[in-house]
Amino acid sequence: MKYLLVLVGTLRDDVDVSNISKVAMDNGAIHVYRVGREVAIEVFGGDIEKIKEVLKSKVEKLSEVEFLKVESTVAESGKGKDSKGIVEVQVAPAAKNTGVKRLNISVIGHVSKRIVEVVEKEVRNVFKKALLTNILYSIKIRGERIRSKDIKVIKEAAKVAATAAIVDAQGTVLLY
Repeated sequence: MKYLLVLVGTLRDDVDVSNISKVAMDNGAIHVYRVGREVAIEVFGGDIEKIKEVLKSKVEKLSEVEFLKVESTVAESGKGKDSKGIVEVQVAPAAKNTGVKRLNISVIGHVSKRIVEVVEKEVRNVFKKALLTNILYSIKIRGERIRSKDIKVIKEAAKVAATAAIVDAQGTVLLY
């Protein structure tokens, strides 16, 4: 579960307005809206203190104006795989309060436990970066297609497969 907060305030006179969005986004903001010197910043609750600290010297009268519980999932079922076919990820929408749930991991051929753990971690990281809080997923790893034991190659395959699955599922939707 995530909590969406909107911080509002007025930019200080000595602040370069052109980089306020970049500073906020680099520190966890989701969206930054600016009209003249007024600014509104959407941020998930877990990142609020970091954003406040960074913006303290740039924004006057910074206050929280909205508090909303937000969850997200994929729009529909989808699947994706990397170009070499090493990793395939399938995703399905989940109801509110489900969480990120792995349905299964299937392995074809010989794959070490470490590789399975690395693939799952990378897939979950992609979901986290996509702000998915409720999703069902499964992973297929084809050991016979792994030509290199290089972990970077395997991590990249997992990232590509998970991202492709989200895209195939028509992206993410918010659950209110």
